[in-house]
Amino acid sequence: MGMDLGDRSTTFFRIDDTTGEILAEGKVPTTPTDFRALLGDLPRLRLVFETGSQSS
Repeated sequence: MGMDLGDRSTTFFRIDDTTGEILAEGKVPTTPTDFRALLGDLPRLRLVFETGSQSS
Protein backbone atom coordinates (compact mmCIF):
# COMPACT_ATOMS: atom_id res chain seq x y z
CA MET A 1 0.00 0.00 0.00
CA GLY A 2 1.26 3.45 -0.83
CA MET A 3 0.11 6.64 0.86
CA ASP A 4 0.89 10.18 -0.31
CA LEU A 5 0.69 12.50 2.68
CA GLY A 6 0.33 15.51 0.39
CA ASP A 7 -1.15 17.94 2.87
CA ARG A 8 -2.64 18.09 6.34
CA SER A 9 -6.21 17.40 5.24
CA THR A 10 -6.14 14.66 2.56
CA THR A 11 -4.08 11.51 1.99
CA PHE A 12 -4.15 9.66 -1.31
CA PHE A 13 -3.72 5.88 -1.20
CA ARG A 14 -3.35 2.91 -3.52
CA ILE A 15 -3.35 -0.79 -2.74
CA ASP A 16 -1.72 -3.20 -5.23
CA ASP A 17 -1.50 -6.98 -5.07
CA THR A 18 1.78 -8.87 -5.50
CA THR A 19 1.41 -8.82 -9.29
CA GLY A 20 0.93 -5.04 -9.42
CA GLU A 21 -2.82 -5.14 -10.05
CA ILE A 22 -4.58 -2.18 -8.43
CA LEU A 23 -7.04 -3.43 -5.81
CA ALA A 24 -8.17 -0.04 -4.49
CA GLU A 25 -7.26 3.62 -4.68
CA GLY A 26 -8.72 6.87 -3.48
CA LYS A 27 -8.32 9.55 -0.87
CA VAL A 28 -9.06 9.74 2.83
CA PRO A 29 -9.03 12.60 5.33
CA THR A 30 -5.74 12.74 7.22
CA THR A 31 -7.10 11.90 10.67
CA PRO A 32 -6.45 8.97 13.03
CA THR A 33 -10.12 7.95 12.86
CA ASP A 34 -10.16 7.82 9.06
CA PHE A 35 -6.81 5.98 8.92
CA ARG A 36 -8.19 3.34 11.31
CA ALA A 37 -11.31 2.99 9.16
CA LEU A 38 -9.19 2.52 6.02
CA LEU A 39 -6.60 0.16 7.50
CA GLY A 40 -8.65 -1.63 10.17
CA ASP A 41 -9.83 -4.67 8.19
CA LEU A 42 -6.80 -5.09 5.93
CA PRO A 43 -4.45 -8.02 6.40
CA ARG A 44 -0.85 -7.32 7.36
CA LEU A 45 0.84 -5.43 4.53
CA ARG A 46 3.81 -3.28 3.62
CA LEU A 47 3.02 0.43 3.85
CA VAL A 48 5.03 3.03 1.95
CA PHE A 49 4.64 6.75 2.68
CA GLU A 50 5.47 9.58 0.31
CA THR A 51 5.98 12.94 1.95
CA GLY A 52 7.11 16.35 0.84
CA SER A 53 7.67 19.84 2.17
CA GLN A 54 3.92 20.47 2.49
CA SER A 55 3.48 17.47 4.85
CA SER A 56 4.88 19.06 8.00
